[in-house]
Amino acid sequence: MSSEENQWEESNSEDHISDSDPDSNPIPLPPTLSTRQTFIDDDCTLDPQGYPLLPNGNTVFVKLSNAEVTNFGLVGFPKRTGVEYQSNGAWKIVWITFLGAITCNQLNCQLVGSPPTGHKDIAQYLELSMPGICREVSRNRATYGAKKPDPLAKEALKKKIANDPKAGVFQLKQGKPNAPKDSFESVLTIHPLLGNADQLNYYRRTILDNMGLVPGKGGADAGDKFITEMFAWNKRGLLIISASFMPDQEHFAFQTQWMAGMIMTQDENNEVYGLGLVSDVTYWFFKNSYLLSTSMYWEETSGWIPILLTWIRGLSKSYYQVHFATLFQQFAGLPQNKRDILVHNVVDFSLAQTNGFISAYTKVFGITDQAAICRKIKGF
Repeated sequence: MSSEENQWEESNSEDHISDSDPDSNPIPLPPTLSTRQTFIDDDCTLDPQGYPLLPNGNTVFVKLSNAEVTNFGLVGFPKRTGVEYQSNGAWKIVWITFLGAITCNQLNCQLVGSPPTGHKDIAQYLELSMPGICREVSRNRATYGAKKPDPLAKEALKKKIANDPKAGVFQLKQGKPNAPKDSFESVLTIHPLLGNADQLNYYRRTILDNMGLVPGKGGADAGDKFITEMFAWNKRGLLIISASFMPDQEHFAFQTQWMAGMIMTQDENNEVYGLGLVSDVTYWFFKNSYLLSTSMYWEETSGWIPILLTWIRGLSKSYYQVHFATLFQQFAGLPQNKRDILVHNVVDFSLAQTNGFISAYTKVFGITDQAAICRKIKGF
């Protein structure tokens, strides 16, 4: 948006196109503010904001200073542009005329190109000797298509990629979601040119690069890469149920609804799970931090399944405390006898894990007898 209060753009009809006189004057526009209104002629192609991206005929588009029109001033074909100011500079008028498109008059030829823009260059171009190739300049706007997505389409593509950075070109084209809650909307609904795999891959890489998410660049492929992605995890079902940036408590606890339901599962006799919980720390995923997980044994798969995952910055007592406090709070409402079964079966602790477990138990359940708490830890 320029400094002028208002802007006014018109795409002239074909009557105003002149190859020999690029300075031909279009029909004057009404000078008064009250008579200036948007007029969309027949056969125009509008973008989602109602702007004529492919205007036709005597289309007039009026943009006031407070209007948001992303594609204003752009059209999807080769053009000649003229600028005029009225009302002491309060109005800026942009005249746009279609230059035409170079096409081939041979059947089944898909050639469509931009014509030369110099004065009388089109006539000179058509006079060139081209054996086997016959070309003409079409005045039909329908013969010319945009060569790249418009700015509004690029913004929509950026939002879609930011929402799912891991989606590749195939997934973006097919609209295949990464999670059941995601929609099946393809990027082809944003702009048909995004159906070109090479072009779509270029825009995807450019957007990810600007966001700092291109693998191998800006540290996005090493260290704590998941920090840049975790904010999209909630939508995919991996909920962030606890988080803190406080010193010695930096953590993010993750859990799906299914994981939360498994720890609360009771059998036909209303007995809670009693096969043991195992907590473990892995060093493999992160450069300067750790992943602490608590798992339970699931007989249907004959294997261990995670019920709580926590990213922690350190391995001191305080980090284990926040993990176990988050775990204990989920079954704090159970009767004490059932709660003790779950707590008693937490196994395989280091000294720091044991101290964190004791602190969390005291915090959640209000029990201060450390000897009694330690007796609930199997293998201690």
